[in-house]
Amino acid sequence: MAAHHRIVGMDPYIEAQAWRDFHTNFIVSLQGALMPQLAPKYFARIEEQIYIDEDLEEQQKRFPDIAIETARPEASHPGGGVALAPEPNLLTIPVPVEYRLPVAEVYAWKVGQPLPTIPIPLLREDPDVLLNLQEVYEQVYARARYDLQLDFNPPLPEPLAR
Repeated sequence: MAAHHRIVGMDPYIEAQAWRDFHTNFIVSLQGALMPQLAPKYFARIEEQIYIDEDLEEQQKRFPDIAIETARPEASHPGGGVALAPEPNLLTIPVPVEYRLPVAEVYAWKVGQPLPTIPIPLLREDPDVLLNLQEVYEQVYARARYDLQLDFNPPLPEPLAR
């Protein structure tokens, strides 16, 4: 393997050679970065099934990488231990299309730029928590030793090489 030529931000060598492994590690690390900021009122769940009613007729299942949920008050028990819970209650809220406004923020950056710190919105009464994507990325990269796993010999595709 060639000497490591680290690319700041999202590394195209990871995307080409180890994306699934990196993605899994990254999602678990995002949960780890969020939980200290969320608990005890919220928690982050990985690939948790959610339901979306877009047209009031067809319910759709989605599995986001991470879902932020409010903690149930009865789930807090001082002193630890193990508890068995029944199946989670699924709450489906139909939203008429004319009242639903698309709410999304899109972040863009170029190869070689650090990943952004993004706000994670919670309920209205709570401030957003900040998630430093570059910090989490660096932790995953170092822990999994991608510097040793990846082959940096192949040239980058032309648009990325500039």
